Amino acid sequence: MSPPAGAVVIGGGFAGAAAAVELVKRGRRVIVLEARRRAGGRAASSIDEESGETIDNGQHLLMGCYTATRRLLADLGTAHLVRFQKRLSITMLEEGGRALRLACPPLPSPLHLLAGLLTFKGLTLADKIPLVRAAPRLLDSGGEGLTVEGWLDAMGQTENLRERFWRPLAVAALNEDTRVAGAELLTGVMRTAFGAGAAGSGLGIPTAGLGDLCAVPLAGWLR
Repeated sequence: MSPPAGAVVIGGGFAGAAAAVELVKRGRRVIVLEARRRAGGRAASSIDEESGETIDNGQHLLMGCYTATRRLLADLGTAHLVRFQKRLSITMLEEGGRALRLACPPLPSPLHLLAGLLTFKGLTLADKIPLVRAAPRLLDSGGEGLTVEGWLDAMGQTENLRERFWRPLAVAALNEDTRVAGAELLTGVMRTAFGAGAAGSGLGIPTAGLGDLCAVPLAGWLR
């Protein structure tokens, strides 16, 4: 019997790792090529020379709806290094020390998100009215051809609501400036995170550096 055909994966980030693991599962011999000195792509870690602390580059939070990422971490044996909330609850600390907490109650999705935002003390009535008006379209509007900011313009969202909810969500989920990031990516996250159960919007907080979640164990797994 001839040996299985080989495959080359370009890039050792999460996408490359997922491709490599899937190819190995299908019986392929895999080589991963990475142009940088360390693998990880936008989810890499390094050691700060002065403090000795592990510094992450990239997405610091996961969400419960990241089913493909969670499946990859399970394959690599690192799923236990991420702690997930049962539903979204996050405290934001503003300049000056004021703490604001966004907590979604145990309601069917996406009502839990709307209820959480309507009780969020950082928003005024002027913010909440356009939010309620846009609510029926938030999970259905695709945002094709728009940036995140352009999509928020179309949804009539206020500056305060953008600053306190939309931009933190978009940057955390997409790792990109909202003036550049495509709205279709954010609306896809919205549908997946807030349209299929409260657990999908719960945050996942890694207890180890991002490199230890994927890049480092990938090398050992492939060997």
